[in-house]
Amino acid sequence: MTHPLALTVLAAGLVVLSAAATAAETAVASEADRVQAQLSEGGFSYFVGLAMQRSRYRETASSLPVRSEVDANSPLLVTGALYAVTPDWLASLDNETTFAPSTVTETWSATAPSVAGVTLGSPVLQTNQFRFSDTVTRLLAHRRVQDQWFALGGLAMRSQSFRRFGYVAGPDGLVSITPGQTTEETQAEVLLQLGAALDSEVLRGRDRHYGVRLLLGVPIWRRVENTAFPQSRFDRLGGWDLALEARYSRALARDVQLGGWLKVSHSSRPGQSGVGGIELPSHRLSQAALGAELLWKL
Repeated sequence: MTHPLALTVLAAGLVVLSAAATAAETAVASEADRVQAQLSEGGFSYFVGLAMQRSRYRETASSLPVRSEVDANSPLLVTGALYAVTPDWLASLDNETTFAPSTVTETWSATAPSVAGVTLGSPVLQTNQFRFSDTVTRLLAHRRVQDQWFALGGLAMRSQSFRRFGYVAGPDGLVSITPGQTTEETQAEVLLQLGAALDSEVLRGRDRHYGVRLLLGVPIWRRVENTAFPQSRFDRLGGWDLALEARYSRALARDVQLGGWLKVSHSSRPGQSGVGGIELPSHRLSQAALGAELLWKL
């Protein structure tokens, strides 16, 4: 026969176990709810309007002491979003595209007193009209390191167009000009990008948002073509990109903020020799952009 005290102890034990299991399930559910709420609140989308970008482009030949330089301005369209995947992993998708690029004058100058054995009376060898277009799409993973600090890594796909026309030979007439000639050089590349970021991350219900990120990129695939040399392809890798970006905004409503965006960047690419003495000069591109942006989390 079972003793009544034993039954009482067993029943009490079952009650305690049941209560503990219920408490554990409640804790797990509460944690899951907390994580889900954190993910639903995190991240934002944005659009940069009224942005302007200034680009300084330079080419330097290796076969001749010749260098070109040009400054160009253009409006810039910037869109993107930050997504919360887990509490410690985020992802961002960004796109920057120039539109209605300005037409400016590019100057090709000698860097020595003579070129091809000819002593120069003027360092200007050639001028031409220049129009530059640039598009980059970037996909990055953000890994939380501590609090609002993140390590970044991902890929960027970039496409550039350098359109030249209206050629005018310099005073010494060393350059042969074809009247009405228009040439276009296009560059497409994929870059591996790594960096770090500070980001307040959450926009909804906050009175402000801020973010800063630093990215270093290296090309892992590249192709350059020029309409003046349709049979030539240049695919040499090498070079680097460095970019610093910052944004700050204040709330207009619970889910909408208005602020400013700033970016400065620099890229360098090596030259490459082609068949028949054709050369792709090395080049450097420095850019600075500033604009007002709208952020939202709907």
